[in-house]
Amino acid sequence: MVEDEPAIAVLLTDLLEAKGAVVTVTTTALEALQVLNKQCPQILVCNLRLPDLDGRQWLEQVRQAPNTGIRQLPAIAVTS
Repeated sequence: MVEDEPAIAVLLTDLLEAKGAVVTVTTTALEALQVLNKQCPQILVCNLRLPDLDGRQWLEQVRQAPNTGIRQLPAIAVTS
C-alpha cells in the first residue's frame, strides 16, 4: 500500500488485515517502487495524492515494469 497519511494507512491496514491480507505500507511512490523490486504483492493500493509522485503516474510506471507479474497486478486507487 502506498499511503502518506498515517491515519488512513492504519485504517486501510486494519481493514485489509481483518480479511487476512498481509500488508506492506510505504509512504512514497519511490519507496513503493523499491518494495516492488523485492516483493510481488497480490494487489496494489495507492493514494492518488502522494508527496513525491502523483498516484496515477506511479501506477503508469508499475504498468511499464519489466516484470509481467507486477505489470498485471490488480490495483485500487484511493483518495481523500
